Amino acid sequence: NIGFIYPGQCGCPNHCSNITMNGNCVASTCECELRWTGSDCSQVLHGNPCSSRGSVINVNGFDTCECSGYSMNDCSAVVANLPPITQTIEPVDQYTDKDDYGDNNPLFNSSTIAQIHLTMPEEFLIYNLEPDNRQSDTYFPVDFWFYNGNINETMSKVGFRLKGGASRNYFKKTWKLSFNKFEDGRKLYQQKKLQLKAMEQDESAIKEI
Repeated sequence: NIGFIYPGQCGCPNHCSNITMNGNCVASTCECELRWTGSDCSQVLHGNPCSSRGSVINVNGFDTCECSGYSMNDCSAVVANLPPITQTIEPVDQYTDKDDYGDNNPLFNSSTIAQIHLTMPEEFLIYNLEPDNRQSDTYFPVDFWFYNGNINETMSKVGFRLKGGASRNYFKKTWKLSFNKFEDGRKLYQQKKLQLKAMEQDESAIKEI
């Protein structure tokens, strides 16, 4: 779940989510507010008020808020229908006859903000955050959980590595996930890979799929 760690005594994972007032960085360790937990204070605990817009449920071992009309794991985000994407290149039909979903792939549910949890040994994460390894394309096997209200999927041995050009030099990294790196032919709703773009200028830990 860690997007970046700044160096020095003021450096804590994802600023301890202090932009959303979930915690504070004290001597390089996050001290979380009541009913928040995790190394960066981004995870809800049972009893979290869910922004008075939902209630905490447990999904595959993770506590998260079940929201109505709102999103994020604490129901703090307002969601709305996105405007249609203007087609600027020909042909207009951008999908092949092998695509089962077209514009309706359930992975890309525009009515919510998806949660992706990656569980891995600490050394995998440290390797990818070390500046000396910023050009590495080495894949590491991690456990993957995807939840967007409609889909609740888990996978083991999903390939995880750094991705990008200039973004490899950022503290906030772009990640690449490969579903078929360690298991040939495996896909997630016809997707072989997902990219979690850094969005470096966004101070939150949110990434763009």
